[in-house]
Amino acid sequence: MNPQYRIYWKEKDGGRYFTDRELRFVFLSPSGRVWLREGVLPAFDITDQVVVEMWTGKEDKNGKKIYTDDNLAFDSGTLLSVRWDNDKGGWYLGDEDIEGMDVYDYKRCVVIGTVHDEQEADDE
Repeated sequence: MNPQYRIYWKEKDGGRYFTDRELRFVFLSPSGRVWLREGVLPAFDITDQVVVEMWTGKEDKNGKKIYTDDNLAFDSGTLLSVRWDNDKGGWYLGDEDIEGMDVYDYKRCVVIGTVHDEQEADDE
């Protein structure tokens, strides 16, 4: 699986995701820094202003890719958020341990938003 990312810009327009067009100007360095280049200006470090979310390799029942920080609604009524654990190097759902993520049937859930939606509502 080739890593695929989306990037949430916390500081821009009250918080939003980069568009595909804008992502052409974003660079992720091997050291984990995020750089933005606009036009002929030198690239500048925006690491502290963004959240990089990696695709889990899973899709919901509608074929939508599931990323870190997505909120999922399962057919059973369970609502869980996708998280990443740096110490163990893997994803988990809600408060579940990492091994728990693989037992879920993702064809029985839909992405209903992201954790950023919740944060924006709290800020209002």
